[in-house]
Amino acid sequence: MMKTIRCRAELLTIRSAQIINPMGSPLAAKDRSGMPLSMGATGERYRLEFLLEDGTKWETTVTGAADLDYRTGTKGILVRKGKALKYWVPEDKEEKFLQKRRRKIRAILLSAAAALVILTAGGLIAGPYVFGRKAVSWELRSPTGRMLELSLRPNPGWIMTKTDDGTVEVRTKNTLYTVSLPADAEYIKARNQLQDEYAKGAAARYYGYSKVEDGRPAWIVESFDTDENGEHQMSFIENPYGNRRLLVQSDSLVAGKDADGLKIISRISASEK
Repeated sequence: MMKTIRCRAELLTIRSAQIINPMGSPLAAKDRSGMPLSMGATGERYRLEFLLEDGTKWETTVTGAADLDYRTGTKGILVRKGKALKYWVPEDKEEKFLQKRRRKIRAILLSAAAALVILTAGGLIAGPYVFGRKAVSWELRSPTGRMLELSLRPNPGWIMTKTDDGTVEVRTKNTLYTVSLPADAEYIKARNQLQDEYAKGAAARYYGYSKVEDGRPAWIVESFDTDENGEHQMSFIENPYGNRRLLVQSDSLVAGKDADGLKIISRISASEK
């Protein structure tokens, strides 16, 4: 891709480069009645030779070289791209050209700055809703003394607190969630009980969720509605490789509203203490 080159130059010569027709006469720029022609390859063509500031010469063909901007011996600013002349600015018009160029650059920079401000503001506003806020961490302790560090990245509007009994409460717009680290025996007992109730039709299985890291499941989730109205939900979160088990219980689901449980679970991470 050819780049635009700008340099100082002097216009050395102007030569006619009119196209000649087969009859040997030049194609005129007007018809017999004196009206200008709009046909291609008609009109005046001139060959211009410039002396560039590095001492080399450069030639190009232009139309309308009778314009006052093209005068032999004129010095100025030459802007070219490949073999094409983009601008020729004589010295007496340089200041006006440069002022116009500065205004154009300033307008572009102002537009870019305004766009950057809008994008930044949009990112600050929408970012927390899309990616969640900075993760908050707590220590969870099981009844048997086992400890995990729980990290959760909240959405705007989520209120998160640590309770005296060692659980973490997450309150969203519609629901209160409690995250705990039960003893393994209690975890397995509660999970098996709901499995049995689900088999008998007394509990509605809500969803399953698996988060994969490094090619193996990091969290496997089983979640159940524990009454027919779906006003209570229990989710069992297990990492079979890390031997980590968490229990999420929710209350106060608004009728007709989906629970935020999967959003919360997908933002949870836990590590051994």
